[in-house]
Amino acid sequence: MTKNSKVMIIPILAVVLLSSLGAAFYINGPMGTSVDIESSSYPMTLAAQTFNSTFQPDNVFTRGETAYIMINLTYPLLDTYYYTNATPLTAYIVVTVYMPYYTSLAYITVTTVDPGESFVTYLPFLILGSYPTGTYEVDILVLDRMPGEPGATLLANPVTITFTVVP
Repeated sequence: MTKNSKVMIIPILAVVLLSSLGAAFYINGPMGTSVDIESSSYPMTLAAQTFNSTFQPDNVFTRGETAYIMINLTYPLLDTYYYTNATPLTAYIVVTVYMPYYTSLAYITVTTVDPGESFVTYLPFLILGSYPTGTYEVDILVLDRMPGEPGATLLANPVTITFTVVP
């Protein structure tokens, strides 16, 4: 299947077909509804960045400081002849912080986002004096249900950011 392929959707198979394409859209419509699907497209967009305690963008922190991980989740309003996303989506935002030497911490935030709206949050990450120096990696996933539940689907492209901890 190529990018921006046109697919004929049969309601019974819609969820299975779209899941196999990596999409998380639920289509309701008459038999044979035609929908344009972009491979690896998701209904939401995700952006992330680290900020310091004065909420200025920063990616270098010292032990004892707090790094704020800003998460911006947007659910664009799609209103076309064939498809509308008038239903709010519940999003499970999974944030995993990988410290040097393979130690990790995970956080989960749950929110509901209406079409045409954004959800922005700042996750504080206190860098304790005992934490190692080096590069920290932050992986962010947005799922439609709790991680580990059968059928959990991505709602946005995963995002990875890094920041550095110095003595």
